[in-house]
Amino acid sequence: MAVVPPRSLRVMYGSALTAAIDAGVTIIPAMPGRVITIHDAWVRAAGAADTATSVDISDGTTTVCVFTVAGLTDAAILRAGTTTTGVSTELGTALKGSTGIQLATVGAGLGTTTAIEYCVKYSVT
Repeated sequence: MAVVPPRSLRVMYGSALTAAIDAGVTIIPAMPGRVITIHDAWVRAAGAADTATSVDISDGTTTVCVFTVAGLTDAAILRAGTTTTGVSTELGTALKGSTGIQLATVGAGLGTTTAIEYCVKYSVT
């Protein structure tokens, strides 16, 4: 019988330019054959977002967090599960590791925002 190590919490922190987010940027690389579980996330905009609907964290199939544009004001931190965050009901869901995790704009581009800072807490099994 194989020994399975306990899941350890990992953190991916960074910043992505608006053009990359509008195109959909991979923030956690693909891990074929593995399962990625997101436990928590937050984002912060550099400049107010004004034309998009939301910025989402997903594996391309399952959307884990939807950060609405109403909450993406300059320097405000939006945490998964807050009132200005739409969907965060998929936190803790096992996601396919074959595609990685993306940060992407839904709707039109982010407008006057220059970048989005993000922090995602996750585990891999």
